[in-house]
Amino acid sequence: ELLDALQRLPISFGMAMRTRDRCKIIATELLNKNNLFVLGKGYAEPIAMEGALKIKEMSYLHAEGYSGGALKHGPFALIEDENGREGRTPVIVIILD
Repeated sequence: ELLDALQRLPISFGMAMRTRDRCKIIATELLNKNNLFVLGKGYAEPIAMEGALKIKEMSYLHAEGYSGGALKHGPFALIEDENGREGRTPVIVIILD
């Protein structure tokens, strides 16, 4: 298992380097935000919840992970458009194919 992980390391590093500029853009967009939603459905739901937890731990930004299906029942009311008090609410959607 460790050997397999070490063999995949150059691929993972290359992917991280290719997305670095995009990550900087996203970080500047989130800089002045107070809330963030991470959505996932099915197997992606626990990934969304863990992702929200990691965002909280690293950025001290209020992040919540929800099931994509549960969004329509309550949290949907918390998502604001560009006319909202704090502008658009950032939403990350995790889709597994």
